[in-house]
Amino acid sequence: MQATEVIPASQGFGQPRRPTATGVLHFGLGAFHRAHQAHFFDRLIARGQTDWGIAAVNLRSAGIVQDLVAQDNLYSRWERGLGSDAIRAIGAQTHCHHLPTERAAVLDHFRSTTVQMITATVSEKGYHFDPQTGGLDTAQSDIQTDLANPRFPVTLPGILAQGLEERRKVGAGPITLASCDNYRNNGQVLKSVVMDFARACYPDLPDWLAANASFPSSMVDGIVPKVHTEDHAALEERLGVADPGMVIAEDYMRWVIEDDFAGLRPPLDTVGVEVVDDAAPYEAMKLMLLNAPHSGVAYLGCLAGFHYIHQAVAHPTLRATVDRLLRHELLPLAESIAGPVAVDYGGMTLNRFANPNIEYRTLQVATDGSLKIQQRLLSALSWHLRKGSIPEGLTLILAAWMRSLNGVTDAGKPYPISDPMAGELTACILNARTGTEVAHRILSMGEIFPADIRQHNGLATQIARHFDGISRNGTLGWLEKLNNLNEVTI
Repeated sequence: MQATEVIPASQGFGQPRRPTATGVLHFGLGAFHRAHQAHFFDRLIARGQTDWGIAAVNLRSAGIVQDLVAQDNLYSRWERGLGSDAIRAIGAQTHCHHLPTERAAVLDHFRSTTVQMITATVSEKGYHFDPQTGGLDTAQSDIQTDLANPRFPVTLPGILAQGLEERRKVGAGPITLASCDNYRNNGQVLKSVVMDFARACYPDLPDWLAANASFPSSMVDGIVPKVHTEDHAALEERLGVADPGMVIAEDYMRWVIEDDFAGLRPPLDTVGVEVVDDAAPYEAMKLMLLNAPHSGVAYLGCLAGFHYIHQAVAHPTLRATVDRLLRHELLPLAESIAGPVAVDYGGMTLNRFANPNIEYRTLQVATDGSLKIQQRLLSALSWHLRKGSIPEGLTLILAAWMRSLNGVTDAGKPYPISDPMAGELTACILNARTGTEVAHRILSMGEIFPADIRQHNGLATQIARHFDGISRNGTLGWLEKLNNLNEVTI
């Protein structure tokens, strides 16, 4: 956890120490970056390391870029913990750019010798990664467009390859590229999509990258909810100034990164970042003990009609169900990978979710399920299947995800489905008469499920049992029935 400072209302944004140079080029100007990586670099700059300012780039939306530029790239980070309430002005950013309208300025940062590190938070779908091939998904329409016209790319792999080619040509020196998204071995994911794009469009770039670039994996952790109108109003009342760039964060923030820097190494370890030899155990621990139950609460809670994660966790039966999932299905695997530290980490999860000061919408967590479940649930599911058991809790969560693709709560209230495979997934549900049909159709999708899961005898039956149970009894009714019958072995 990182200490914060309260800004008195009379000071507005306050006067944080500002960077004197841009050392980091970041892609993805969303709330998580502003609450997480920028927070750590801001603390670094406050300690006098002023060469580590951030030039942040949004690939699509211009709104937040315009908002931040209008206030000199300053914004407020409001920490809302169970026992803390503090606001800190973040001044780490030197520039904010909108790629489609400021491409030349973005490429200038790639050519700069002061830039030593490139980071990214663009969500799983922003990498255009194909888990079946372990490389760039060339079937994606945006990737096809970029490959056909690499001078004006719109994707992360495309702009990174273009920018790195510019860096190579001017001899700007080695560079470190770090993914800060929830992918297992995210450094290798980033490296594979960039290298594949480079091979396709820039023949001299792959060899240069092999000699001059590193792709350390990292684990990032911190709950950062969407900011709502009432949050903006509360901050304005508190500070006496409007801040369209504000972010909200819980009182827990963690960043683990591998000690593999091709460029200069920022002294992030002096501000709480953990620099380690291997980030894989931390990645696995976080994906299994935070992200997986987060998705579970989101799907179950959304179906049950809860708008926020903390409301869903407050329901005793739902909380008990997810707690058993954590302790009996996820923790054993996480502990075998990460060691005893996983026990302490997993013990914090539900209390973090229960924080009523962090209003994280269930629908927000439930987005992009076809991508998220691959990272969060399937390795644990495969582990249990190899051991000869069909895990009750994981199949329940998969059934809830499949049931959520109907786009209506148990009470019949509609909600939007946001998923890159929404069309294909909803087609699996269309005209299906039973949960068995739904489970077999969706489990057959090789884009999502590996062969051991697709070919397992009995898995579809267990998922269908939960799917039909939720459909007939409602989510909470089904959880109560499972508990009352003492059938939940999670």
